[in-house]
Amino acid sequence: MKTAATTIAPPRARDSTLDCVRDHARLEALCAAVSANPDREIEAFLKEAELAAAGLPAELDQALRDFRLDGNRDGFLLLRGFPIARPRDAETYLVNRARADALFDLGQKELYEKKNHVRACVLYREAGGLGHVGAQNQLGLCFASGNGMPKDEVEAYGWFRRAAEGGNAIAQYNVSHAFAVGAGISRDYPSAVVWARKSAEQGYPKGICRLGLLYREGEGVEADAAQSAKLFRQGADKGDEWCMALLAEAYEKGTGVAKDVRQARLWYTRAAAKGYEAAKARLKDLK
Repeated sequence: MKTAATTIAPPRARDSTLDCVRDHARLEALCAAVSANPDREIEAFLKEAELAAAGLPAELDQALRDFRLDGNRDGFLLLRGFPIARPRDAETYLVNRARADALFDLGQKELYEKKNHVRACVLYREAGGLGHVGAQNQLGLCFASGNGMPKDEVEAYGWFRRAAEGGNAIAQYNVSHAFAVGAGISRDYPSAVVWARKSAEQGYPKGICRLGLLYREGEGVEADAAQSAKLFRQGADKGDEWCMALLAEAYEKGTGVAKDVRQARLWYTRAAAKGYEAAKARLKDLK
């Protein structure tokens, strides 16, 4: 008795080329969200890479999974238009400094004088692509706020991180904040401390006070109320209203300093005079 021959079907052929051009901007943002120097903060790098992988476009994610499982008839997967690497921002900026500065200045004028957020963000993107770290940070704010660009915390973090690695103190504070609250990246207090410290070392008052908050709460660092109050004072002396309010709160509650309602009222008043609404509200309630 003859039996029918059994045929094992070959694996389904996979297309070896995938067009990534339409997702180029999104992929650039995901690449920017991952540290360029993983050896310095390997745990943070792995978390960044995991989050970035979760943000891959569905078609690309499936293609990579398929290729990992059974490859394809060609033995390779060509990702057309996928951003592999970009020139160092510092080098790009040196070559294009005049244009990058001019674009950034135009963006600032559009934002603060003409109140044209969309046009400003377009100019920041162009300047940021030329390595201007200030423009990169401003573009991050565009995405974080949803003013001028669609609200996108992941892309915002990517631009903040790119500017922060370029040495921008404000961006370093923004990266610290992102790690502290989990905006666009997994919450990671030790990394928040690292970036707050970098910002504080450059004298940026909000970076100083973000570090103070981390000391106050014992997040990513051993709690130290006295150190937190000291940092709040440093930021307040630089004229930052948020730091003034944090210092006032320390005096109001006796956190790291002796409780002193008069000093609390003084610093809340100074913060309120600079337009800080939270300080105005606390003044009304302060007895």
